[in-house]
Amino acid sequence: MAEAIGFVEQISRHLMGTARVRFTAAFSDGRTLYAVRYATDAHAPTLFAAPMGGKGGYCLVSEPLNDETDTWVEIPAGSAVILDANGLDAAKFEPAWERETKIEREPNPPWHSDRQGVSVERNDP
Repeated sequence: MAEAIGFVEQISRHLMGTARVRFTAAFSDGRTLYAVRYATDAHAPTLFAAPMGGKGGYCLVSEPLNDETDTWVEIPAGSAVILDANGLDAAKFEPAWERETKIEREPNPPWHSDRQGVSVERNDP
């Protein structure tokens, strides 16, 4: 994930002169739940965690699910979270990128449209 966010930042810097990324996501391999809360500014999308179910389970969500404010913990911006059978662990998250990588724009990549006279073929019966 660090490489993916770093790559997006690199593209943003190349195209816009500055990096503008706001990112919160969770993903799993079926045994471990991973999550990231990150932004290049002070406005990272929120991420909260709370114990659930009474058997060592946790809930990881963008906003608390109930009003039990003392149960929910806001995951700090710039954090990576690992949730597994051993519980919840958080560490600092930083994007990774190769500073030597050059990003070159294709003059007309396949997904590009100049928005001038885009035509769509129809196959009417």
